[in-house]
Amino acid sequence: MKQHQPLMSQNQRGLTLIELVISVAIAAIILSVAVPSFLDLIRDWRRTGTLNTVVMSFQLARSESIKNGRDVVVCSRGSAATCGSTSDWNKGWIVFENTDQDNPPVIDSGETVIREHVMTNDQQLSASVARFVFRPFNRRSTNGTVIYCDPRGTGYHRAVVVSWTGKPRTAESKTDGSAYTC
Repeated sequence: MKQHQPLMSQNQRGLTLIELVISVAIAAIILSVAVPSFLDLIRDWRRTGTLNTVVMSFQLARSESIKNGRDVVVCSRGSAATCGSTSDWNKGWIVFENTDQDNPPVIDSGETVIREHVMTNDQQLSASVARFVFRPFNRRSTNGTVIYCDPRGTGYHRAVVVSWTGKPRTAESKTDGSAYTC
């Protein structure tokens, strides 16, 4: 008669219930520490991406103004291909060539929309002005600030500051060291 071999030899062991519970507890502790840090990292990436897009739009407007010798405007987006009337940039922004130099600048028929950026998520932007006008030939451009309002609070807000020469830069705080507010 054949003798049946046991499924596990005496040298092999399985996990006991206590070992399994301890392993799951350690994994839970590691995840509870890692997940909030990972969420902060995602929020930082989102903020950086949005601010880089704003800076790129301002640099594009400045470049197009110099290249074509005309005023180029970056304005808050009201609806498709129209400027908003407020400094609320939550819907996005539009870059266009203001050939007739109207004041305040509006997109008229025949004026070229260079780029339109639509905000699609819960990010919030506010600005000190509704429109930034970039002018060629050493003429004064609109200076101002666009603030990224981070949901984590005041210490996380960042800004894009545009000088009167039209040069944009990012900033973590105001020149006096105080934090940006939304």
